[in-house]
Amino acid sequence: MMRFSLGEVKDVIEAALECNIFYFDDKFYKQKQGLAIGHRMVLVLAVIVFHHIEKSSLTSGNLLYKRYIGDVFIVETTEEDFVETLKRLKFHDANITSTREDLGRDGFLPFFSAKTQISEGHKEHLWYRKSAPPNRLLHSRSACPIYTEAHVVQNLLKTKEKLWLLRD
Repeated sequence: MMRFSLGEVKDVIEAALECNIFYFDDKFYKQKQGLAIGHRMVLVLAVIVFHHIEKSSLTSGNLLYKRYIGDVFIVETTEEDFVETLKRLKFHDANITSTREDLGRDGFLPFFSAKTQISEGHKEHLWYRKSAPPNRLLHSRSACPIYTEAHVVQNLLKTKEKLWLLRD
């Protein structure tokens, strides 16, 4: 097994981050701020950065906390706790922005392809899809390779099956 020193790991990360170029529609682009979404280091660095932020920001009082890369789903016991948690998360970086979803009429809170309800300590998760205008659908001849599109569809179907029956 190869072992790298901390300095070597730092050098590799810095070199990878300097090459912040992506290819789309037969053209090369350079990302000026942040990382290009297709950059190989984005997922790893997002996990590392958010893990650091979470360790110093979250308390044990969160009813439910889930994160998918840079998107966070938080359920708190009170409005004040929620506001305080957001303040602690934003304290680490001014570029961290948040949007807030409120409970729907059915009492569920949406997050990606699911919606969640906590009632009397039990969590219920259901399949959910926000309505989208027709021009926002993924076209079959998009920039994504066909195998990527196939995997996206397969994963959506698997997730739907899991969420359809999932109850805490």
